[in-house]
Amino acid sequence: MKTSASIALLAALLMGTTAMAADSDTQSNETSAKASDVKPAKKNDIDTEITNARMRATSGSKSKFSFSTSANYQGGSVVNGFGEVRPNLNGNPSDLASTGIGASISARYRQNKNMSYTLGTSVNMLRPTKGVSGKVSTARGEVDRYYIGDPSLSASYAGKLGRYQMISSVGTWVATSSGSLDSKQVGGFDLSQNMLTTIGETGLTVGVALGLGWTSYSDYKQAAAEGQWDYTLGIYPYAEYSLNDTYSLRTVFGYFNYYHEVGSKESTLWNMKTANPYQSVGVGISVTRDVYLYPNIQFIPEEKNMAWDKTNVAISATINIL
Repeated sequence: MKTSASIALLAALLMGTTAMAADSDTQSNETSAKASDVKPAKKNDIDTEITNARMRATSGSKSKFSFSTSANYQGGSVVNGFGEVRPNLNGNPSDLASTGIGASISARYRQNKNMSYTLGTSVNMLRPTKGVSGKVSTARGEVDRYYIGDPSLSASYAGKLGRYQMISSVGTWVATSSGSLDSKQVGGFDLSQNMLTTIGETGLTVGVALGLGWTSYSDYKQAAAEGQWDYTLGIYPYAEYSLNDTYSLRTVFGYFNYYHEVGSKESTLWNMKTANPYQSVGVGISVTRDVYLYPNIQFIPEEKNMAWDKTNVAISATINIL
């Protein structure tokens, strides 16, 4: 299911957090990029607007044509990070989902310093420690261990609005993978907005990311029987503290995730169910302007005592080439 909003809403959320720093000058692990890695910014250089290291990497290479990949490993619990299963923190933590490794692969065309377009897909592998071929048993039956994801096309705008650095994206995708087709998915649309600001000279950055996703089905009756979602909404406040040019501490609050089940009889369109809240804490590593890493753990904040068997370990990497 694709889970991916207006600037005004995000600005309002951020204003409440940053009012005390109104006279000072997202996903922000975001330290400023290292001077040794970035050439002096020119007037028509996006780096004059986006100074956050994570957001710079997310915005893509400054070249007219380039490639991007966003790779991730979704591991097991802290107790067994390289195991076959992981607690399902978005659903019932007592249920186990498959660990996996995946990477999106996209070609990017940059129209100008702010606007770019990407076309790509993804490669994915479930329970990677058990090999590449074969099937994996899931709650919805057996699926291929290795599979190619659905192709997608998106447009992104990166820039600055007052004191706020931001990336706005809209995209569409078409169902071609076996998992999507088996679930009777046809395709969908995604809208995302990420906005952040720094708190004076404290080294602290706060931001919020918003994602809205919609999925279409060829057989809504089957989708309803399987408990599929047709649209989702996620609001992710986050904060990070810069330790130096390379490292920063980062946390993301996944407290506001909502979904609408296909065939729901709720009386209003936006009467959505709430997914379980979770939080991630990790270290952001700005290797270069175009390479950013984020190893982290995810846990359930409502647990009175940390249950290590109900955690997830993960690492994500954003890499731009050319």
